[in-house]
Amino acid sequence: TTTDQSTGVGGAVDTAATTNRSTEGESAPKSAQPEEEPEKEEWEVQRDSHKQSADDAFRSRDYPSAIVHYTNALSLDPSNHVLLSNRSAAHLANGEKSKALSDARECIQANDAFTKGYSRLAAAMMSLGRWGEAK
Repeated sequence: TTTDQSTGVGGAVDTAATTNRSTEGESAPKSAQPEEEPEKEEWEVQRDSHKQSADDAFRSRDYPSAIVHYTNALSLDPSNHVLLSNRSAAHLANGEKSKALSDARECIQANDAFTKGYSRLAAAMMSLGRWGEAK
């Protein structure tokens, strides 16, 4: 994790591949060859393209652009916890503390086992001076 020197905000975004949704009734290949990833739906390709653009913008510290791209990706996959987590980080880095808090809460609602969501929530709460809640 890198830290943005101007804000003190952890600057890592989750670049893990987003979850592919399989179609009901598909069966795995029975050969000994490695499984090929199923072909992505058009919306998944678009979502992943927006996410890649957002990740690149975030790394370049172009937080407003990152927020736009994460928002576009979320319009295609609204409950994607990784996108919500990353947009929360971009909002916080851009000084939009309440929006960061909102996205962190949505991230945890989408996947309460995703530990990074809790660190996003704590960072947003701390930035708002909600020390007791951030513990």
